[in-house]
Amino acid sequence: MAYQVFDNKAARLGSPALTIATDGRLALNADAGDLLKGLGAKFVHLLWDAEARKIALRPLTKADSRSYKLSVPHAHKRGMLVSGSTFLHYIGWPLSKRVTLPAEWNEKEKILEAVLPVVRSAAHRTPAARSEPLRTLKEREK
Repeated sequence: MAYQVFDNKAARLGSPALTIATDGRLALNADAGDLLKGLGAKFVHLLWDAEARKIALRPLTKADSRSYKLSVPHAHKRGMLVSGSTFLHYIGWPLSKRVTLPAEWNEKEKILEAVLPVVRSAAHRTPAARSEPLRTLKEREK
């Protein structure tokens, strides 16, 4: 039997990407991390466009009351992490499945953005729907 070369099982993307993990962290791949590090980012604002189903990270060099800290999981790694479980809960994103999304740098807005796929889930409720009383939602389902 002939030997076969093992292909690295980790998917390596050649452009910025953002992964939403099941623990609520937003993980940026090496290319996205390099982009934000190049801008001197240490913090980000997490942005949500409900109509376009887009999330975005606005890089910041200094913290403010609405910012989230960027962390590097290992000193020698190029990717970055943001703890975004509160944000993901706010937008109604279910944390039941890990998803990796292509991300694009929007030069005009100075943000890194990604489009969320449509998720079909009974538990999925938008921020507006979550603010309504439950009895109203049940009445609308009838």
